[in-house]
Amino acid sequence: MENELNSDGTLLTLNLRGRYSALELEYLIAELAEVRAHMNPEVPMAVPEPGQLGSILDKLTYEEYPEVSFAASRDGHVMLWLRNAGLGWLLFKLSHANAAKARAFLSNLEL
Repeated sequence: MENELNSDGTLLTLNLRGRYSALELEYLIAELAEVRAHMNPEVPMAVPEPGQLGSILDKLTYEEYPEVSFAASRDGHVMLWLRNAGLGWLLFKLSHANAAKARAFLSNLEL
């Protein structure tokens, strides 16, 4: 992928010619996510309200009943895996504080 981020980090110029397999598309999505992580404005820290992102992004980020997996990292943190049908598997290393918030929330649910 050829890309160029402007000097203030607000615009990305892309050249995406060609055909892509599912695996190649996953790599492209990952590369675009890495570029987005360095763009301005940054992704807000606040959780967006339903409908706030716009209809296209709401469809991309919402998925019912995703596959989930947990593991402990070598340094004792919780590793959270979430599977999105379009984005693939996303891995998050939770801080002890966020793992405790998740435990408290889940333990209060009546399942």
